[in-house]
Amino acid sequence: MVALKRMLNMCLKILVSGIALIGIALLSYFNASLYYKPEQKTIDDLSINWSALCHLRHLKSVSHEGAASDMQHIYPEGFIFYNTFYGLAWADFAMNLPKSNSLYQEALKEMEWAVSQVQSREGKRIFTKSLELEYGAFYSGWSNYLLGKKIQLLGKNASKEDIELFKTKCQEIDKVLNKNKSPYIKTYPNGIWPSDVMLTVASLSLHDRVFNPKYELTIDKWIDRVKDNLDEIGLIPHAVNNDGTIRISARGSSQSLMNIFLKEIDPEFGKQQFEVYKKHFLDYRLGLPGILEYPKGIEGDEDIDSGPVIWGIGGAGTIVGLRTMSLYGEGNIAYSIRGCIEGFGLPYTFKGEKKYLLGILPIADAFIAWSSLKCDTTMQIADFMHLKTHIISLLAVLIFVLFLIWFWK
Repeated sequence: MVALKRMLNMCLKILVSGIALIGIALLSYFNASLYYKPEQKTIDDLSINWSALCHLRHLKSVSHEGAASDMQHIYPEGFIFYNTFYGLAWADFAMNLPKSNSLYQEALKEMEWAVSQVQSREGKRIFTKSLELEYGAFYSGWSNYLLGKKIQLLGKNASKEDIELFKTKCQEIDKVLNKNKSPYIKTYPNGIWPSDVMLTVASLSLHDRVFNPKYELTIDKWIDRVKDNLDEIGLIPHAVNNDGTIRISARGSSQSLMNIFLKEIDPEFGKQQFEVYKKHFLDYRLGLPGILEYPKGIEGDEDIDSGPVIWGIGGAGTIVGLRTMSLYGEGNIAYSIRGCIEGFGLPYTFKGEKKYLLGILPIADAFIAWSSLKCDTTMQIADFMHLKTHIISLLAVLIFVLFLIWFWK
């Protein structure tokens, strides 16, 4: 009996010690991840972001196995969101590659596949065709912007059919925007989200960069109307009523996304909105940056838009915020967010494919891929950027060690 007790006691000590050592290992891994830099490889005499390519190739595998359809069962617009971010990520990857390069050809093929998925019957299935803007702002905005990026990627090689469809859709968007009393167009018969409308305007802006300028007046008028409908802290609201009045004030998830496209549409207004967004939504936990889902001082629940909200920090807003911070020149913040994603996302690469969170949520992988591709792969993080995090981690390790010493006495 005494021997059995001793054996059980020893087993308990080994178990608890193992858990403590795993905790120390995870803390060490996380702290190292804060300084993550994507692996670069030279392929065909070109320096390639190998980590990004491995990530895209994982997405390629799951995309052709029905990942977008799987995401539709979880998120209201999961099919479109997944395919558009997948296609846009490939477009970003290929943008500076020579058109003769095999990686450019691979990227183009996947971009074209993503466009075909978005334009398919399944892509349109959940949206209402009979709205003032056919299929609503969400579908029209994302599908037309994605098509425009394909045309931009192809340049002179873009097909006449794609160009005609893109220009026709831009004309429809222009007509509805000018006719509508509110700056915001419906996504569903009783649902209006400004971030959806942002993509319709972004496609007009993209048109004017790819072709001769045509929609400058419409865009300027739209921006003026948006400025007249800001929320109490001076930001574009998260959701509005049918008459354009505010239904839900600014949220971190939509702010991170809208600021990305505002920079393309109106850089000056985008910078103004970004500064207000940074003031009210950028916050730190244990020395690490993240994007709040609700403005500082306001509490709220997580929902389908926010993704998980932990300690006030929104998952979707922070992942997309990586791209936002990168575009607006906040390199140190972007670098730190990227490190946090590497730490918390527990990525691994196997057989040339990189995945996060064991690959169980492809839409998160698609968001991370798109957001990460605008983060500078060469920058050095500022001195002492993570000093507070390291000190807290060292204290935690010290507590683990002291506990183990006491426990084994």
